[in-house]
Amino acid sequence: MRRAKIVCTLGPASSSAEQIEALVEAGMDCARLNFSHGTHESHAVTAKLVRDAAMKLKRPVAILADLCGPKMRCGTFANGSIELVEGARFTLTNRDVPGDETIVSQTYDPLPRDVVPGNQILLDDGLRALRVLETTDTDVICEVEVGGTLSDRKGINIPGAKLSTPALTEKDEADLAFAVNELKVDYAALSFVRTADDVRQAQYLSRGTPIIAKLEKPEAIANLEDICDVAEGAMVARGDLG
Repeated sequence: MRRAKIVCTLGPASSSAEQIEALVEAGMDCARLNFSHGTHESHAVTAKLVRDAAMKLKRPVAILADLCGPKMRCGTFANGSIELVEGARFTLTNRDVPGDETIVSQTYDPLPRDVVPGNQILLDDGLRALRVLETTDTDVICEVEVGGTLSDRKGINIPGAKLSTPALTEKDEADLAFAVNELKVDYAALSFVRTADDVRQAQYLSRGTPIIAKLEKPEAIANLEDICDVAEGAMVARGDLG
């Protein structure tokens, strides 16, 4: 029996009955539904296809609902992408602006209050990096530390900052209720866990569905033992940890 299990993220490129059956035949043990994207309706269709394929091929396949958490993202660029140049100034703003090589909108309104000069900001799963120079009521002015191509709606993470928003957002609560009550998922993954209480809150709402703690913040590493004591599993998010 294979002890290591294979978790596959399903999306638009892998959501047909034929593709899912091929994944099950190839050894998929768990199907991950990413609630950062898609709709409840699309996830319901995918979950049914996974169960149909598992039954047809007589293989047990679990379903994991991965909750979005307080995910921060860049907005869009006028040309779809830009080139960040090391040493250049680049601003993340709450204002609705057309993105270019100097500025882009972002989705997390408390960001200018939650960061301080010196904080590192990671973009696109850690592929690009900024250093905070100063903040205003609406803007975070940074210097580019690791440059390269940055395209629309890439993720933002600040490993060294304490976010003022809870780990379990209103969207997460609605998604968790849907995943547990309607989809009957086998596991739910909680993003950007910081403390054991974050996990307990999700467990209270999950009606016994096991909670996987996603370790994406230095605060989670500092509280690792307490988190692992209460969570049913842990997932290491390498990109967001930096």
